Amino acid sequence: MAQGGTLTFTGRDVVTQAGSSINLSGGTLDVQGGLVRQTWLKGPQGRLYELSRAPGDILYSGIYKGYEDNSPRWGQTDYYYSPLIAPQQRYEDGYSVGRDAGKLVVGTGSAVLEGQLLGNTYQGERQAQAAQAGLDGYDQAQNAVARGAQLIVGNYRPFWQNDSGTLQSGLQASDRTLKQVILAPGQVAEALAIELDSALGERQGQLRLDTEQLNGFALGAVRIAAYESVTLDGDLQVGPAGRLPCTVRRYGSMPG
Repeated sequence: MAQGGTLTFTGRDVVTQAGSSINLSGGTLDVQGGLVRQTWLKGPQGRLYELSRAPGDILYSGIYKGYEDNSPRWGQTDYYYSPLIAPQQRYEDGYSVGRDAGKLVVGTGSAVLEGQLLGNTYQGERQAQAAQAGLDGYDQAQNAVARGAQLIVGNYRPFWQNDSGTLQSGLQASDRTLKQVILAPGQVAEALAIELDSALGERQGQLRLDTEQLNGFALGAVRIAAYESVTLDGDLQVGPAGRLPCTVRRYGSMPG
């Protein structure tokens, strides 16, 4: 359960007020130290290469089994293995890796998001490679960078893809989801005082997002699907290797 979860809102309205926060931060996975078994390959001129670090441009003659005492007369070969020449195991220190942050899915007809969105991730020393697209955080390699939280707006549904054997997700807009999404600076400053029994008024069918606030969250992805329009009036940024896809039903697809 180290990976951040998914918080999904559906129905008519969702309102988060200033001062509130939704925490989607990812956790960590600790790997204990231990012994790792090793296999050695025989290269040119009798040189040995450990299998996990062996170059791919060398022609190897086989696996090292030790000194070979070959008897042509009796047609047999005896092997005398020396761990001083090719150790069969090595000790590897333990390490910690961070897992992906979670997702906030807004699939309501109207929404007001004025609170904070926390999506912190821990990056271990070994996590230096980009995460592989299309794979869940638990399917990533241990050296893949932990991805930040995702803000997803629209009708978000998972589906099973037979070709890859993985669980994927589709994002669509419908007449039951938000009609208009507006991203512009200063939207929080223009926030309305909304109570539990208040009508959303001019914000009915809309979601207004403050780009300055979103940039501060350093999200891993902002995915938006709107039924009528998506308006971006300002700079929008995500964290390293983040994604910004947008979909407008009326006009088709527009990659971000």
